[in-house]
Amino acid sequence: MLIQCPDCKKEISSRAEFCPHCGCPAKFFTNANEDYTNNNDIDLSSKPKHFSLTIDDVDNYVISFEQEYNTLFFSNHYITQREFKHLYNSFLPVYKLVTGKDTSWQSINVSATENFLTKFMSLDDDVINHNDNFVKNKVAEHEKYFDSILDKIDKNITLDYEQRSAVVTEDDYVLLVAGAGTGKTTTMAAKVKYLVDKCGVNPDDIIAISYTNKAINELCDRINKKLGIPARINTFHKFAFDVVRQQREFLPEVNYSAYRYILDILDKALFNNKNLMRNLVLFLGYYFDLTEDVFKFDSLNQYHLFKAQQDYETIKSSLG
Repeated sequence: MLIQCPDCKKEISSRAEFCPHCGCPAKFFTNANEDYTNNNDIDLSSKPKHFSLTIDDVDNYVISFEQEYNTLFFSNHYITQREFKHLYNSFLPVYKLVTGKDTSWQSINVSATENFLTKFMSLDDDVINHNDNFVKNKVAEHEKYFDSILDKIDKNITLDYEQRSAVVTEDDYVLLVAGAGTGKTTTMAAKVKYLVDKCGVNPDDIIAISYTNKAINELCDRINKKLGIPARINTFHKFAFDVVRQQREFLPEVNYSAYRYILDILDKALFNNKNLMRNLVLFLGYYFDLTEDVFKFDSLNQYHLFKAQQDYETIKSSLG
């Protein structure tokens, strides 16, 4: 992630130990550096605090970094966050040692060490640029495929560049943010078809989950029926229910009476008590619209007393 250096105002990686432009230490960054930990990675921190790092140690790690770096960047694939974090975390201890105050262990291969430092400091940006180029190339490579990817659903549907980019992005987690009616469901259907057609993913390994039955029915119609892909499509509740059911000998009971219980309470305890009902309506109408200044008070009651003392002009009073 890119952040702004508080000193020189230039963009830098949030994982940098210091600003490569002006040298500002990480402790002054506005965004705290993320501490990546992975028990499977190389961990030099497990050694005693006062240990001797030999010249061979540094050189070997630098060579290992170069090999892993080349494997990631010189292959035609999207570098996922998991791969990036593994590489970063594996060699962060080496970076800290190389840039530390103690230079008594200075590597004999100065050129290789400097190359390591340069690449490690720009690793975040390099991954972003690599992935941007990967997406652009994939979209261009499959241009004709994308032009007709959803013809079985509707020949008038055309994916724009943002939708095509979302389809070819292969990260561990991808967040697609768009307003209602902008084509999220369409993009989801195209993603499923792309995974099956171009990535060789088995439809049995795909599950599409949404919030409402309406959305699920739409996805089933597009993916299962029209595209003919037998991927699993569920609501969150159905998916969770199936997971629980797999771990229990007896089927879990679903309580469909929760709304009835609430309605019974409203009917028996509130509807016939005008004062209580009035207070409830006022409470919900009042406290569902709290402003940020509520956090300046020690309690909700203290905030209520403060608001009660304010002199507000109502619509009724303004009309005279």
